Formats: sequence, C-alpha cells, structure tokens
Amino acid sequence: MVGCFIALFVKAKLLGRIRDLKTTKIKTGLGGSAGNKGAVVVRFKLDDTNIMLMNCHLMSGKKKGSKRTDEVNFIFDNAFKFEGKNRNFCVENH
Repeated sequence: MVGCFIALFVKAKLLGRIRDLKTTKIKTGLGGSAGNKGAVVVRFKLDDTNIMLMNCHLMSGKKKGSKRTDEVNFIFDNAFKFEGKNRNFCVENH
C-alpha cells in the first residue's frame, strides 16, 4: 500500500493486556493490481474488547459514493478472512 500508515503507541502498563495482534493490507486500486487505493488494517484484543483500526484511501469523485461503499464493504469482509495464508488481498473488477 503506497502512502497509508498506522502507528499504534501503547503505554507499557497495557502491553500485557493486548493479545491477538494482526495486520493486513488490501489493494483496491486498478482492479487490485495497484497499491494506489486500499487500506491498511490493525486488529487486536485489549482485555475482552476487540479493536480494529483502519486507514483507507478510496476512489474519488462525487458520483462514486456507491463504489466507495463497495470498497469499504470489501475491506471489512476480507481484511482477515484468510488468516494464516497470504494476507494481501485485492478487489476484483473495480
């Protein structure tokens, strides 16, 4: 992913309470062949609370609202779908 970044700073006293830290990136630009659009995602559990942070760069244009919604839904649906396998995903036919 070109240009998307997430930094997570944690107080030392909280480090032992964070579990299941996962990261991924998802390409959505040019039919998934380019990293110019997409998202980077971090997911973890703090005590009994699941937390997900996402930084995304979606397509632009006033008339592209439904396509942006489709991209966000794709990111949510596929961010950690294939854990343990290749975690780099792309949107097809966009």
